[in-house]
Amino acid sequence: MAKKSKKFGKPTTYSRYSSEINNPGQKTSLISKIFGNQKKLDDARKSFFSPYTFESNIVTLRIISILLLISIILSLGMFFIERNNESVYKSWKYQGISSIPPSNVLNFDLVIDFSSKENFTSCNTNNPKKLLEGMCDAPIKLVNEMNSTQSRSQLLFMIQFIIMLFVFVAVSWLAEDWR
Repeated sequence: MAKKSKKFGKPTTYSRYSSEINNPGQKTSLISKIFGNQKKLDDARKSFFSPYTFESNIVTLRIISILLLISIILSLGMFFIERNNESVYKSWKYQGISSIPPSNVLNFDLVIDFSSKENFTSCNTNNPKKLLEGMCDAPIKLVNEMNSTQSRSQLLFMIQFIIMLFVFVAVSWLAEDWR
C-alpha cells in the first residue's frame, strides 16, 4: 500500500524555510544584534566611499516651467487681442451696426442677410464712382474684419490648448517617477 501524503502536513525540517540556516553569514546572535556583525560593517564601509546617486526630475520640471511660462505669455496676448476685438465691436456699435457679421465671406447667404439687416443694400452698383470709393463693399469689409479678429483669438487659443496638453504629459511623467 502506498503512503498517502498529507496536504497540510507538518514539514520534516524547517531548514529550507529559514534564511538564517541556509546563509550562515546572516545568523544573528544577541551580541551581534547589540553591537552589529562584521558583514554589516563591511557593507557600511563599501557604501561610505561610493558616491551618492539619485534620479532627478529637474529636466521634466524645467519643461513644465517653460511651458507654463509660455502659456502665461499667450494668456496675456489673448487678453490684449480680445481687448482690441472689444474696441472694434464697440466702434461697429457706434457706427450703427447692431447685428454680428458672419465670419466667412464665402457664405454668401449670411453676407446677404447681414447686408439686408444693416441696410447696406442701398448701393447703386451701376455708379462706378461708388464702386471705386468702396461704398458697396462695406459689408464685405466688416465680414473680413470679423474674420481677422476671430482668427487671431482662435490661433492663440489653439496654441495654448496644445501647450496645456504638453504640460499634462510632462506632469504625468513626473507622477510616474514619484511612484
